[in-house]
Amino acid sequence: MSRIIVLGLLFKSPMHGYEMQQILQEERIDLWANLLPNSIYFALKQMQKEGFVKVRNTEKTGHRTRVIYEITEEGKKEFFRLLKGALGTPFRRYPADIYTSLSFLNVLPKSEIRVAIQKNISSLEKDISLWERGKEKKTKHFSMKEPLNAIFENGIEHIKADLKLLYYIKDNLETILNYIKECDEKGEI
Repeated sequence: MSRIIVLGLLFKSPMHGYEMQQILQEERIDLWANLLPNSIYFALKQMQKEGFVKVRNTEKTGHRTRVIYEITEEGKKEFFRLLKGALGTPFRRYPADIYTSLSFLNVLPKSEIRVAIQKNISSLEKDISLWERGKEKKTKHFSMKEPLNAIFENGIEHIKADLKLLYYIKDNLETILNYIKECDEKGEI
């Protein structure tokens, strides 16, 4: 994901890594792209070696030196390839950690399970709030409201689906633990 974002930003305009970081934080791309700040610099260095980006110039501001990168023709080809690949690949992201944990839930004390589930619920509820604020902010300032609404609603609905599962687990913990115990006794899990 970092490669497509970095190349996409450079496709729009030459910039330095810190500027990319600022854009990612301002636009809250970090919420859905799972992109760590250092991964931008790593991607820039790696893609420079591969010939997809090059140094346009270097700026000195105070004690800092900022390297401004631009996309190369090969980088544009790579960007288009990655973009088409991302659009043409079915995306299936599941809360695999929760699915896996359910199989072994009975080894933890109920109190710890409840605390962990509540922590996850609280985190997802905060995420929904962030997404909703982002949606409101973006749709106020941009003319393409319908596509933005669709993107934000998709993200929010995914989070809500995960929340629904967590609430189900929380509300039915005893039943789930009994079911897991039965399955263990039968050797089914």
